[in-house]
Amino acid sequence: MTIRKLCIISIALMLALTAAAFTPSISPWILVPVALIGIVFLPGCLLMVNLKIAPPNRLEYLLYSFGLGLGLLLLGGLVINWVLPYAGVLHPLAALPLVAFFDIVVALLSWNACRADGGSSAVMHWKPANAASWFFGLFPLVFLVLSVLGSQVLNDSGTGVLTLFMLFGVAAYVIALTLCRRSVQGWVYASALYLIGLSLLLMYSLRSAHILGWDINLEYQMFQMTLQNLMWKMSYYPSLDYNACVSITILPTIFAKLTNISPEYVFKLVFQVLFAAVPVAVFAFARRYLKEGIDFLAAFLFLSQTWFFEQM
Repeated sequence: MTIRKLCIISIALMLALTAAAFTPSISPWILVPVALIGIVFLPGCLLMVNLKIAPPNRLEYLLYSFGLGLGLLLLGGLVINWVLPYAGVLHPLAALPLVAFFDIVVALLSWNACRADGGSSAVMHWKPANAASWFFGLFPLVFLVLSVLGSQVLNDSGTGVLTLFMLFGVAAYVIALTLCRRSVQGWVYASALYLIGLSLLLMYSLRSAHILGWDINLEYQMFQMTLQNLMWKMSYYPSLDYNACVSITILPTIFAKLTNISPEYVFKLVFQVLFAAVPVAVFAFARRYLKEGIDFLAAFLFLSQTWFFEQM
């Protein structure tokens, strides 16, 4: 993909999200993935181009884009939360100020990227995958389906057969992938870790119709105050450390206003989609120092602990 194509796609998605943010009839199951690509990943790519960051491989390119995009959301949300009230905007985290701000940011990043590189520089190249890579790379989608269905069955007072089948299937899959590691390409490990991690996270977070956990209840209260006022202030809860975390006040408010998703499902679904990238980042770090296959097992050790999908 060239930089010019990246800019065109980014602007097109932001314009689509601008329209979608004011159209409540659109399903959030469609808006959420589009929003995560449009306001996290692609702006992160543009920011990386503007900062002239050149990661050594495709995996780190994706992770850098993801991290920079999230950072841009956090910083951008914080900026408009502080600046717009001085211009008379009483609700800076409402949908209109948010889409206007991020539309302008994406347009400026796109303009500067095309101006500097002329639209000819390649952003990312992809190599064709073999049959074994496609199989092992996409098979964990089965675990994702079983995770969601298993949680729903348990919520309806059913049995945990689907969830148990998923867990045993993950164990068998990891063994098979390790044995066949010479037949697959490197991207398969990242795909497997992300989909398995997301399956484990959703297995827990989708239980019950409401948020589930410990600290999350107090965190959700901080978020609700920000969402109701469409502004974040330290004075809301001056004695609570959680209110100082823009990741659980401003960030979920941005997602809720731009995707029309239920506020609880920002905590039950959107954050899981984001956090599932952490095992992939662990893998990217481990592969610098460990042999192929061992780096995958190191990252899998991280996500296989109960602390990963219950507490984190």
